[in-house]
Formats: sequence, C-alpha cells, structure tokens
Amino acid sequence: MTGVSRALPQADAVPLISKSSPRPIGIFFAVLAGSLMTVQIPLGGNLFATEVVLLGYALLGLHSWLGSPGQQSILVLRAAGLACLMLISYTLSDLLTQNTWDNQLRGLARCFFLVSDTLGLWHLVRRDRRLISTLLVSLAVAQIAQTLLTEEHKMFVAEWKFGYALPVTILVLVILPALESRAQPRLTMAGLLAASVLHVYLDYRSLSGVCLVVWSIMVYRSLRSAARTTARPVLAGVLTAAALGLASTAYFASREDFSTRREAANAARLAGISAALDAITSSPVLGHGSWAYDGTFGLSFDDEYTRITGKRYVDVAGYQEFGAHSQLLQGWYEGGALAGLFFGFLLIQLLRLLFFAATNAPDSAHLPLFVLIMTLAVWHLLFSPFAGEHRFWLATATILMGLMQDSKATVERRRLFQRWAAFARREGGFSA
Repeated sequence: MTGVSRALPQADAVPLISKSSPRPIGIFFAVLAGSLMTVQIPLGGNLFATEVVLLGYALLGLHSWLGSPGQQSILVLRAAGLACLMLISYTLSDLLTQNTWDNQLRGLARCFFLVSDTLGLWHLVRRDRRLISTLLVSLAVAQIAQTLLTEEHKMFVAEWKFGYALPVTILVLVILPALESRAQPRLTMAGLLAASVLHVYLDYRSLSGVCLVVWSIMVYRSLRSAARTTARPVLAGVLTAAALGLASTAYFASREDFSTRREAANAARLAGISAALDAITSSPVLGHGSWAYDGTFGLSFDDEYTRITGKRYVDVAGYQEFGAHSQLLQGWYEGGALAGLFFGFLLIQLLRLLFFAATNAPDSAHLPLFVLIMTLAVWHLLFSPFAGEHRFWLATATILMGLMQDSKATVERRRLFQRWAAFARREGGFSA
C-alpha cells in the first residue's frame, strides 16, 4: 500500500451532517423556531412568529457573518444577494406603477423576510447541521398538535391535506431512516410509497407526486450495488412505473369524491399561467408591482377559466384578481426580470443538486428528508404562489441547497485527489 492511498479520505469523510454535538443554544432556537410556525402575527399579512425568531437569530449572527465570510456557503450568499436584488426590483416596480402603500409594504415585507429567514436558518445550521432536522421535527409536531386541538374534526380530508400530511411525511422521513441501513433504506422507501398512495387518495396530489419523486431517487441510489451503471436507470424506471401505477390506482379510486375540485383546481392553474404570461409579456423588465391586480389580466384569467370549464371563476363584474400559482411567474410579473432571475436561479440550482443527490451524494439518514424539502420547493417554484408560509419553505430549501453544495464540493475534491493519487502510483513516484 502506498503512502498516498493510506491518506485517501473515505466516503464517511463527506457527510451531509456534521457529527459534533449541537450546542444547547442552537437546539433551543431550532425547537423554538419550529414550534412557532403555527403562530401568525396579525400585521396586515401572513407573518409567522418563526420568522421573527429567525430574524433575531440572523441579527445575532451578523458579527459572525462579517468576521468569517470564508466559512459561509457561496451558494447561500448568492441566493441571498439575488433576493436582495429582487427586493430592490419590487421597490422600483411599486414606485413606477404607483402601487398603493399597503401593497408596497406587504411586498417589501415578503422579500425582506425571505432574506432574513434564509440568513437566520443558515446561521443556525452552518455549524450544527443536524439542527435543521430538529427544527423540522418541532414544526411537524406543533402542526399536528394545532390541528388536533383546533379543528372540529368534521372534514378529515381537509384536515389531512392542510394539517397532517406534510408533518406526518416529515416524521416518517426522520424516524424510518434512523432504524435501518443508510445504503439500503428499504423501510424508508416503503414509507415513501405508502405516503404517496395515501396522499393522492386523500386528494393531496402534489405531495403525493413529490413523495414518488423522492422514492424514485432513493430506489435509484439503492441499486448502486445491485446493478451495473447502465442497468440502473432501466431498473429504476421499471420500479417507478410500477409505483406510479399503484398511485394512479389510488387516484382513480378517489375520483368520484374529488373530481369536481380537481377539475376546478386544474383549470384555475392553467388560467393563472395564461394570465401571468400575458402580464409578463406586457412588462417583462419592470413588472406590475406587488400584489398586482389589473382588470385586463383578471379578465384574461376569467376568460381562460371559462373556456376550460364552461363557467366563470367568480360571478362578479370587473373581477381583477388572479393567481399565477407559480412563484417563478408571479415574481416575474410582479417584480420584473430581477425577481424572475432569483426564482429561476433557485430552480436551476435545486434541479442540479437533486441530480447530485440521486447519483453521488454520500449516504445519510437525513438525505431523504432533504430531498423531500428540495423537491417540494421545485413544485412550489413552478406551481405555488409566492405568499404566506412559502417564504419559510423557500428559505429552508435554500439552506439545504447550501448543505448539499458543500457536500458536493467535498466529494469532488476527494475524487480529484483520488485520481491524482492513482496517477502518481502509476508513475511510481509515491510508492512506499
């Protein structure tokens, strides 16, 4: 054995999560932030107590950011920088369109808290990275408890979709991976498939699809030792097709109960995309301002919805509101090109790092949960509004991107060193 080969790092040297014990102050803030996500502060918009905690933690960590910039994730800093540019773009758009002061304030607050959520979360987890799981578990438990205590339990389907589904899925992806091998997470894959089927049966189609994507990634990873590289995509594709068939069976089994709502939701999404594209075309650089409501685009939305369904969306003359149900499109038509750039940057980075998660990320008990949140963020960027709690989930996905990018850089450095060491051994210059 050569001296170089003895120095080669192993796969365990590039974890997604650090192995040091979290600091008590970090655990306290993680639990506090997660638990308060169910508490809203009435300030004219949807502000969550968690965001106030993260703002405070970001301010507490400001000296650390300024004193050790080299320890920060470049990807997180770039995302935060682009979010600041988006805030400036929203401000200019609001001023030029003479938007109302309340819409301006809400629009600026939305961008500001997105930045503070991101910086607060990164300062929380950059040294004690397991705290992101601590925060998410606290959030899940708090959400389940709130649903149990506040709902009247007369409409279980609505409670499942908005109260239980995501928290239960988070807990499944925290508990099951801790009980089994990281390289062959069979329990985790079974849990993901069961969650996907249950979600679609109870009319949470988007989360069902996200769980199926995460399941497919875990299946592909688990086939590394069971098949040649060329056969892995084929085997993973066959298994995914079988899982998709199972989920589709559950979807059609519940069609009678939810067909009307599903058709209306599909029509509203398509109409919103159509109206958003019209709005972007009319002002692609500057946008139309925060919470842009315009009679022209409202009419475009209603016309498209009527064309699809045969009835009007809202039977009100002069209806002006419309929702793009796409963070990418909404940011672009509201805040202009710079806002669109921010959301486009996040989308590209998420897809790039999800590919890394499927192919080369080190085994970790936290990986399924990370992939779930990142995949969910891709869905939100394409098909959910930029409002409410989506700020928090977007910031969380950005932090996970930073952790994944750090792991990717370490893997690439290790492989580069291994190639260099192999070359050195072939040349015979470093033999023992």
